[in-house]
Amino acid sequence: MEPTQQNVDRLKKAKHVCRDCGMRHGDLADERALYGRGICDVCDKLTAVTKSETFNCLYRGLCTLRRRKGRADREAARAGTVG
Repeated sequence: MEPTQQNVDRLKKAKHVCRDCGMRHGDLADERALYGRGICDVCDKLTAVTKSETFNCLYRGLCTLRRRKGRADREAARAGTVG
């Protein structure tokens, strides 16, 4: 996932996520999560989804994206001032 503000917002606002996105962007907090048929707010696939709280609200993915976005913004600012 590219470190853009749109993707940070997507993870932040996600209410329902599939297991694949949850494991990729979060940490499984409850093995007994209930899954239902729906659309994943991260990958937009129709699949089995659960609440984002099951994966600690995708906190790990949010931190990673924010860190990468900050780094990319700083590099872009340096390139703009050097050139």
